Amino acid sequence: MLLELEDAEEEQPEKLFEHAEQRRELEELVATLPEHYRVVVSMYYFDGLNYLEIAEILSRPVGTVKVYAHRGVQLLRKTLQCGIKQVG
Repeated sequence: MLLELEDAEEEQPEKLFEHAEQRRELEELVATLPEHYRVVVSMYYFDGLNYLEIAEILSRPVGTVKVYAHRGVQLLRKTLQCGIKQVG
């Protein structure tokens, strides 16, 4: 049991680095979105705000914020799929 914990601790820095690298790549990808999508996606996923909080900050209806988040994520997925197809 102790050996398993030691192994888990050894992998932890690698996992943290991998997570940080993935987040950096995602932030770069989000930065390519049109501004109205980028702002909402960043506030929701990176800042941890909910739709109502974002709507209040941006003075937008909650429905608009939800649409922007959804469309922004769709654009990110499309961009990722195109990138995968180009590599393959």
